[in-house]
Amino acid sequence: MINIIESKEIKVNESNVLPITEVKSGSDVTLNLELYKDNMPVDVSNQTLSLAAIREDGIIIEQTNGFTIDKNKISVKLKNNILQINGIVLFELIIFDNQGTTITSNFKMKVNKAILTTEAISANDIETIALIKKAEKLREQNEIKREEAEQQRRLSESNREEAENKRKQNENERISNENNRQKNEEKRIGNEETRVISENNRNTKEEAREENEKRRVSEFSVIKNDADKLIEEMKKTLVGDKLNNLEKEIINARNSSPKLGDRLNAIDVVNNLQNERLNNIEAVNNAQQQEINKKLETVNWGQIQGKPETFPSEQIQNTPLWEGALYLFDGQSVRPQKTLQECRTGWALIFSKYEGGSPQDFGFNVHVLPKNAFKYGEKGVSVLMSNDFYDGINNFNDIRTKYLYVNNSEVRGHERNDKYGNEDFVLRYVYEF
Repeated sequence: MINIIESKEIKVNESNVLPITEVKSGSDVTLNLELYKDNMPVDVSNQTLSLAAIREDGIIIEQTNGFTIDKNKISVKLKNNILQINGIVLFELIIFDNQGTTITSNFKMKVNKAILTTEAISANDIETIALIKKAEKLREQNEIKREEAEQQRRLSESNREEAENKRKQNENERISNENNRQKNEEKRIGNEETRVISENNRNTKEEAREENEKRRVSEFSVIKNDADKLIEEMKKTLVGDKLNNLEKEIINARNSSPKLGDRLNAIDVVNNLQNERLNNIEAVNNAQQQEINKKLETVNWGQIQGKPETFPSEQIQNTPLWEGALYLFDGQSVRPQKTLQECRTGWALIFSKYEGGSPQDFGFNVHVLPKNAFKYGEKGVSVLMSNDFYDGINNFNDIRTKYLYVNNSEVRGHERNDKYGNEDFVLRYVYEF
């Protein structure tokens, strides 16, 4: 019996589990195969082929001839002795390329006992053969459906993996955007705090400017009144053009400049009167200060603080209780040689500018910490510093801040003290005052 097996797809470097076909023992079989790898055709033109078969009885038969090759399609007429024994025959197709590399593929073929023999075939046998053929056709159809379903499953799995990778990529991008948003929000909050501090500082300066303007207007009014009085006095001693001319010069100088003009004797008199008034005020202040100092020398400072000993002024330490150069960021702290309660009045913190990687001896800002304010535990303190600078044309002023935690024995820093411009200043000294 001659059997030509319809073309079967074989996957190389894989084990093809199910039998590719069934034949009768002793048949002349021509096997047609199509080779694929990862669903792609494998061209074996100009390559050497070998087919090894293991029968059910364990006999190994090798076939190296009888092959016809057309790209990925192979046709081979099997040796008769390969199909002599009933059962499963295991095949291994071996392909040798020009570089000596081998590619293998395993597949099976089922050998059934031949039904048609030289004996007479009964009607029942014919019916049985027809049923077998029908069942084989149905099996082949089911196998085709199974292979199609497997291909669809692999495609769906590939699409699922691609979608999962896309989801992970989107999630990483979302996390990155969220981190950037949080950083920008922190920066915005810092800028807003700096803006509020700057606005408060501007309001303070504006109030000081208005106060200075009121003082200037008041002082000018005093000078104007003095000049008017001087004119009245001159009217008592001067007459004629000399009086008129001098009066005009005084009025012009008075209206044009608060200094009243250095070239007029009358104006010098007004200035002298003004200076004499200031000297008198200063003398009174000095006398009052001396009286206060005498009283302070008699005060028992230790008794005021609830201690038996006194604290005369000479006991104040004039050298630094601490010196260095710290941003005072989170984790940094200073412990002065004396605690707050051991000091006369408290600590004086002295900051300076920090540029070019080192502290500078300019731009000093001083902040005092009275000891009574921290007598009952640690408190947070916001320290404002003026950052004046000149760009060659204009003067500018910015505000910088340091947030500190202060208790009786140490000053601790905050995480914002080396950010948002606050790194322009460092703590240089701690003095007793």
